[in-house]
Amino acid sequence: KRCHLKPCDYVPCPETAICVNVRQAITLATHFTCVCPKGLKGVNCTEIDNPCDRNPCRNNGRCTPVKLREKNSRISAHSDLEGDELYTKVRCECAPYFYGAFCETLTTPDFVMSFEKSGTNDYIKVAGPKRNLTEISLCTWIETKDDFNYGTVMSYATPK
Repeated sequence: KRCHLKPCDYVPCPETAICVNVRQAITLATHFTCVCPKGLKGVNCTEIDNPCDRNPCRNNGRCTPVKLREKNSRISAHSDLEGDELYTKVRCECAPYFYGAFCETLTTPDFVMSFEKSGTNDYIKVAGPKRNLTEISLCTWIETKDDFNYGTVMSYATPK
């Protein structure tokens, strides 16, 4: 009596995923595929998808996944992901002399920095000399289109 049902009729995917019936051309058999929502992966969308696994940061940049949500009440009860952290975005910490969202741009000691939007998320890190300094000089020309925020031209840190 159930011969007319397709695999997705049995609801094999969690409620947050989309079930797609797939028919194989040679055998005419039908199986299903779960299309997972962002942040999840796997046959039944039960694995957390870490976007840093794809190595989006270039030039030895360090990838950190940005938390999407801590608790996802929309994950179905039979899933073991209840309460886990899901991620969909990344933040790249660039190696010295590289900048950009994915550390894709190389700088030189004489360079022009162009940041697409104002804020505290865009910065460049330049390695200093190995010896201790007692003073430093910075020569710069700055143009900004931001008439609301103020910014820090240079900040520095010293080892402990």
